[in-house]
Amino acid sequence: MTLLRFILIQIPLAYSSQKAVQTCEEPPDVDFGDIISGGKSEYVESDRVQYHCNPGYMLAGSEWISCNGSWTPPPKCLAPCTITKEQLEDKNIFLDSNRRRTILIPSAQTIEFSCSNGYKLTTPFVRTCVDGHIHFPLCISGKNELT
Repeated sequence: MTLLRFILIQIPLAYSSQKAVQTCEEPPDVDFGDIISGGKSEYVESDRVQYHCNPGYMLAGSEWISCNGSWTPPPKCLAPCTITKEQLEDKNIFLDSNRRRTILIPSAQTIEFSCSNGYKLTTPFVRTCVDGHIHFPLCISGKNELT
């Protein structure tokens, strides 16, 4: 009876310890980024891949993802903001230090603006680049004010 009990206990343990290896499809593509390590033809549980973003783009999230039957969420590559000299002239604003030039601002970076002479600021002058988008401050003409 003890031998039978031992066999009945061991059989389920043997089956439970031989679970199937989980696999994952190809890792997801990331816009404006690439996989830089871990590239394989087949991915199994605990495999990892590493991403990096194209120049000028900023990585948001973990640079590593893991296979556990499906991939953990991939990162995103956030676009920089392009601010042109023409945009600054059109909106009557300057960058800090009273300059007008075309620049790239990384996502999540803040920048300060100021108004041209004769204009006053009606919205906050510090702005943040958010994944390729920046809202410019509003400067209105102060020439027609009565004081």
